[in-house]
Amino acid sequence: DKPVNSNGICCEQGKSNVNGICCGQDAPLNAGGMCCPSDKPLNADGICCESDKPINSLGQCCEKDKPLNVDGTCCPQDKPVLISGVCCASGMTVTNGICCPQNMIGIGDQCCPQNNAVIDGKCCSQDSIGSDGQCKFAVR
Repeated sequence: DKPVNSNGICCEQGKSNVNGICCGQDAPLNAGGMCCPSDKPLNADGICCESDKPINSLGQCCEKDKPLNVDGTCCPQDKPVLISGVCCASGMTVTNGICCPQNMIGIGDQCCPQNNAVIDGKCCSQDSIGSDGQCKFAVR
């Protein structure tokens, strides 16, 4: 009483024969009328994406090395992804939760040269911090 696939093999319980392939009841059909395996989502072009390739907001499969960001786009491998899901620009790195150039670090909500602190919202080098804890910028 079980349907048979194109190889003459019985389909598992709850699956039906669709064009010679055993498909689950909720399996999406691709552009060729074949079902996508349960771990492979269907993209906008009717192609089954690999299970490790998420689908972006345009309905395209992301590449394996391009994770999906919060905006629904695929981040290139050289663009790290923030916890919020935003892709950093090329040449940037994630430090302390923000995208910064590779030679800088994230402090608060801004990027500062390494070994700096943020005082009153500005990057301040360690040798410019006065005894009062304020940043003393050289006056010229």
